Amino acid sequence: MHRYLLSAAAHQMLLGASSMGYGKLDDSAVVKAYEVLTGVPVHSKTDDNA
Repeated sequence: MHRYLLSAAAHQMLLGASSMGYGKLDDSAVVKAYEVLTGVPVHSKTDDNA
């Protein structure tokens, strides 16, 4: 039962990211949505070395 709740939450995040204009991106659109919603930027490991 819990896997259905998790997949529903993931689906909602994808829909939200799409409505924010990130619909043409891959699953990274969810990360962009989290950045907007939380105000916290997500950096890759390569960004730390720059």
